[in-house]
Amino acid sequence: MPARNAGRFLDEAIESILTQTERDLELVVVNDGSTDDTGERLQGWAGRDRRCRVFQAAGLGPAGALNVALAQARGALLARMDADDISLPRRLERQRALFERQDRLVVAGTWARTFGDAGAHTWRHPTEDGGLRARLVFDSPLVHPTVMMRRSAINGLGTVYRPEFGRAEDYDLWERLQHVGAMANLPEVHLRYRTHAAQVTVTSRSDSVAGAAQVRKRLLATWWPECTEADHRWHHAFSAELVPPTAATLDQAEAWLGRLDAHHRHRPLAPAGAWRQVVASKWWEICRHCRGLGPPAFWRFLRSPLGGWTAVPPRRVLRLAVESLRPGREEARR
Repeated sequence: MPARNAGRFLDEAIESILTQTERDLELVVVNDGSTDDTGERLQGWAGRDRRCRVFQAAGLGPAGALNVALAQARGALLARMDADDISLPRRLERQRALFERQDRLVVAGTWARTFGDAGAHTWRHPTEDGGLRARLVFDSPLVHPTVMMRRSAINGLGTVYRPEFGRAEDYDLWERLQHVGAMANLPEVHLRYRTHAAQVTVTSRSDSVAGAAQVRKRLLATWWPECTEADHRWHHAFSAELVPPTAATLDQAEAWLGRLDAHHRHRPLAPAGAWRQVVASKWWEICRHCRGLGPPAFWRFLRSPLGGWTAVPPRRVLRLAVESLRPGREEARR
């Protein structure tokens, strides 16, 4: 757990780990140059529970602080946690059991439920290795503070978290780990992910986007070497939803997903069913990005061979229908 000026939320985060049903653990916390009361709070926890081990760093940033923590950690299984989130009580127990059942597993996350400034939403990423490999082409398929990793899998990677990728340091790591073994997500919520204005993922947004662009280019170039620079630029902008919410964007997105799908038939990354689910999910996301177009965005999702009523869970179809109808209702009121 890296912690920098985390005093407001730190106690909840630490308590959620030290009260896990899995008792055989250590909590390695790196105080990364905090100027608030984070240091005092950490020393208090270390004094109360010897499983809490505290180390000091001088503003290394998240990636650097995580590398310090990894160097100090003594376990064969390494779990991540952020200083402003809350792990549910059985998280580590359930993840450890998953690793014990699957020898090839190198990294496993869980689903997560957001709370705080951005409201409540459940992140349900793919659960099987094939689905994660398919989703990796577009973005990170793991919620970073939910993951557990096998130490033996990261030993040969060199620098585990690479600072040059900014806040996409986790995305870069998953891309490298996919070549070592299998990935998974438990289809259960085991983390409450706090959203607030001061969190690093908000304050370092541009840093994250630039790092993710590098990872996406590496992934696409490895899988499809014939892609042009224009292809790489579009794929990044499309994946990160940095494209304008227009009808032209929907046209280009549908065509690009169709090209990816055709290439996948010749050089598959994942089982066909898992790939199609990820493509349908990405099509839903870009249609939702364009929901300001009104009903046409919803009908485009339904009528495309990439979408349809059964392409994504019913709750997503309903959500897109409701949100795409809002502009019409607002216009009627005026």
